[in-house]
Amino acid sequence: MISASKHFKTATAAAVAVASLGLATFASPALAAKEGSLAPDALVLALGHEQRATDLPPAAVTASHAVSDLPRDSIRLLKKTGNASYYVAVGPDRSEICLVVSLDAPAGNVATACTTRPRFNESGLSLHILGDQSAANAKGVTAYLLPADVSLEAESAVKSLRADATKGDRASSLVVVEGTSDLPAKVELQRSTSQRAFVLSRLD
Repeated sequence: MISASKHFKTATAAAVAVASLGLATFASPALAAKEGSLAPDALVLALGHEQRATDLPPAAVTASHAVSDLPRDSIRLLKKTGNASYYVAVGPDRSEICLVVSLDAPAGNVATACTTRPRFNESGLSLHILGDQSAANAKGVTAYLLPADVSLEAESAVKSLRADATKGDRASSLVVVEGTSDLPAKVELQRSTSQRAFVLSRLD
């Protein structure tokens, strides 16, 4: 089920069977806007970094329906693994935060999830995309993008999925699950701008 406040787009190569592509909100308490800035670069630190040539996805990705309407100057590469690349951007009218996942094999399997800045601050973003059923990445990937003030340091199960992301790094608020993992069904995480915890719910 997709919340009305979120939307997603996908562009899939013809040779790839995508059985599931979904979003799930994080079951978190509402965070009042006064408790933290809703500026894009405050919500996701990478959006405040100067864009580099390596931030732009390959032409096959930027030309896809899933990415084509995102402002190119806002795209930032968060992380690249052996299976996929993860990007953040703002929406077409710059009022939304968007997470883009592009599988490396086969090329063209791309998905984007967007939500408003207040909603992102409250619930984050999650996105699951399946890979080629005949390949090693058949289970695809699941990515969770959290607001910058959510701490991932205290929970070892979550910290291990950040794959060497460090505080201040572009991927510091990104949690990536490739294949199977030991991510608990729900994890309570602290926030630096609120006394109320953020509850990360696993997207199965």
